[in-house]
Amino acid sequence: MTQHSVFVIDDDQALRDSLLMLLRGEGIRARGFPSATAFLDALPEEKTACVITDLRMPQMEGAELIRHLSRLRGETWPVIVITGHAEVPLAVQLMKAGVVDFIEKPFDPNRILEAVRGCLSALERQEVESEAREEATSRLASLTPRERQVF
Repeated sequence: MTQHSVFVIDDDQALRDSLLMLLRGEGIRARGFPSATAFLDALPEEKTACVITDLRMPQMEGAELIRHLSRLRGETWPVIVITGHAEVPLAVQLMKAGVVDFIEKPFDPNRILEAVRGCLSALERQEVESEAREEATSRLASLTPRERQVF
């Protein structure tokens, strides 16, 4: 099983550092970025990862980052939004865009851990299903023409 990464994107350094410490303290591989543009400039190569992002940041807002990530990575990079400025219409719009959780600041650390663990579990299930599909495809490809006919 792959150990999936969690990327924390927030312009508030104290909050970003505390989230990183919380996640790493739980044995979760985590890396922080001070802005959406810094994250995209250093876009990690992982096939799958979880992203925690703030909405209101300079240069590029979190909503724009989410739309960009959705185009680039789809469901393989679930996004958790944390914000001090929750607006119901925006939350609904982001959930429709694929955000898996929307958490208001200040937040309970257990709430963040629960959301991250849910994302990581979903990624593990996707990985197991993908491996099973690849195995089935490989086995089917190895059949002789007669075996395929019988199958």
